[in-house]
Amino acid sequence: MGAGSDVTRRPEPEAEETGRALINGAERRYSEREVMSLGNRKRGGADFPSWGRGTVPPRMSQKPEVGGGQTDGRMEGRADGPGDPEAGHDEALRVLEGYASGFMVSQVLFSACELGVFDALRSAGEPLPAGAVSSLLGTCPRATALLLDACAALGLLLRQRRPRRRRRRRGPAGNGSGHGSAGREDAGGRTPVGKALQALAGTCRAYRGPLRLTAGCPSLCPSVRPSVPPPPPAAVYTNTALSASYLCSGSPTTQRHMMDYLAGTPYRCWAHLPDAVRTGRNQYPAAFGIAASDPFEAIYRSEAERARFLRGLQDVWSVCGRRVLTAFDLSACATVCDLGGGSGALARACAAAYPACRVTVMDVPGVVAAARELCPPPPGEDGDGDVGGRVRFVEGDFFRDPLPAADAYILARVLHDWPDDRCSELLARVYAACNPGGSVLVVESLLEAGGRGPARGLLLSLNMLLQTDGGRERAPEHYRRLLARAGFRRVRCRATGAAYDAVIARK
Repeated sequence: MGAGSDVTRRPEPEAEETGRALINGAERRYSEREVMSLGNRKRGGADFPSWGRGTVPPRMSQKPEVGGGQTDGRMEGRADGPGDPEAGHDEALRVLEGYASGFMVSQVLFSACELGVFDALRSAGEPLPAGAVSSLLGTCPRATALLLDACAALGLLLRQRRPRRRRRRRGPAGNGSGHGSAGREDAGGRTPVGKALQALAGTCRAYRGPLRLTAGCPSLCPSVRPSVPPPPPAAVYTNTALSASYLCSGSPTTQRHMMDYLAGTPYRCWAHLPDAVRTGRNQYPAAFGIAASDPFEAIYRSEAERARFLRGLQDVWSVCGRRVLTAFDLSACATVCDLGGGSGALARACAAAYPACRVTVMDVPGVVAAARELCPPPPGEDGDGDVGGRVRFVEGDFFRDPLPAADAYILARVLHDWPDDRCSELLARVYAACNPGGSVLVVESLLEAGGRGPARGLLLSLNMLLQTDGGRERAPEHYRRLLARAGFRRVRCRATGAAYDAVIARK
């Protein structure tokens, strides 16, 4: 995040011999004595500085801006040496700035998703300027341009310059300027007469002050134009491969709904992390005014929030579901039960990966009803299809109601919601219901041995602190103890390389 990107720099303009030079990108005006030296050099003298035309003097030390890697164009008065007390701070400050500004990156991503930036660019089918995006979204043009530029800097959008259309002028002589041979322009847009007058202006500027020629002097040279740079061409924006694949609603691998859930629930809880550390309790009362011992009472605090969470999980399993399901071979299992399976996305992935198995999804009544309405099977996988016909829903609470008998049980993103005693209670119920020789597949983000990392897993543990009472991510040895306590044997753990890993145990 804090790494700099390659910066394409424009070539520095050539220093003119008429009273000024470019030094390290900054304009410097000569003193009167230096101007006279310039004149001597024009006449063959040797007083002009040796770095001369079109070059710059040796560069002195320039401090890069924090995080950007670009200099500000000004000369420093000293060179940084090995003993510079400030040099060692730069990298540390860049790291700290990257950590401290992480919330800004999150909000750029969340805001662009909420406003529909990526969907608007996808629907347009071509790069759009900020003004057009603003019109589509009904947002402030200036603020929209700022957001689009930030997205481009983060690699979420591609920012390009719209090509400028060249206009040709017509003249009576047919040469494009109307001034005969004297009106022909070079690549810089100057005529021979204009170049001669510019040279004369340089000589006058060196000895007697500047000579000003403007477009208001048609008798001298009608083609002389003020040296005002044209405005830069308007920038246009389009989706990158990242945003097109994962942030556009119509993509089969979209994570858009998960972004909406993260912005609406966990992000608001994280503002109360100090209180969570002080008390060890979830922060739903502070964030939402909801006192909930069951984490899902807050996640399902409204139908809209429940739908957002279920769709978010559907997004996750559409990308990494098959990988966690095939980390271990379940082909010998004729019946599989996905406990707390939500929308049924992981169950459908299981049925697709193992054509001989039938999968039951067990979840609370409100979730089952919402799943049938909000998350229907993809086209071709309805109740009459091969996959859809092998997936069914059962209403129930897996802590209180009887569990359907099965050869294998899936607990995906379930155990991390609960403290050890509740995990042991649930695993004991699974062991009792499991068919002889059956297994349980636990899908979670595994910590390293001893719980020392990785950083993502440790941050997810803090997220469980904020959203649950006692939930956490665990290391492989921790799951081995929990599963052995419930009666399971032959525990194996496997990292999948995806967001979630797999642990399997046999009865």
